[in-house]
Formats: sequence, structure tokens, C-alpha cells
Amino acid sequence: GFTAIIVAFLGRRNPRGALLGGLVLAICYLGGEAAQVELSISEKTAQVFQGMLLFFILTCDTLIRCRVRLERTPPPPFALSVAKRSRRAPTPPGVAP
Repeated sequence: GFTAIIVAFLGRRNPRGALLGGLVLAICYLGGEAAQVELSISEKTAQVFQGMLLFFILTCDTLIRCRVRLERTPPPPFALSVAKRSRRAPTPPGVAP
């Protein structure tokens, strides 16, 4: 269930990409099992590392595709002139500007 969703997301819903994503996920699972045997870590710890790895891969992929930018664009010239006019001192009632 959930493994297929991750493989489809890694493969970007493309058949060739799904094969490559399945291969990457299989290598990740095999590496987790090898770490359990060699380093004597628990199964849950290996799953946490696998989850973190996949989370960072998918997050980077999403941020690259969305092209998140944090730069400010200058306001148009008309907005600057309106802002300058609004900073003037208010005129008293009954006096023409």
C-alpha cells in the first residue's frame, strides 16, 4: 500500500521512473536490513532512518518542482506615488488642499 505510493511519487507517475524508484526503495530496505545485522540496531531504528531519507528526498523533489523563492519584488511606481501621498499631514477640515 504505502510502499507503492512512495514508489509512484519517486517515479513521478512514469513507468520507467517507477522501476527506478522501486529499485531505490529496495536498496534502501536492503541497506536497513544489513544495518540491523552488522550494527545490531533494532528494526524500528532502521525504519526511522529509511523514513527520514525518503522524507528528505521527496521534500527536495517537491521544493525543486515548486521553485519556492523568498525574494521581494519592488512595488510598481504607481504604488510608490500613492504611498508618498498618503504620508502627508492631513489637511484641517474646511481648508482646500
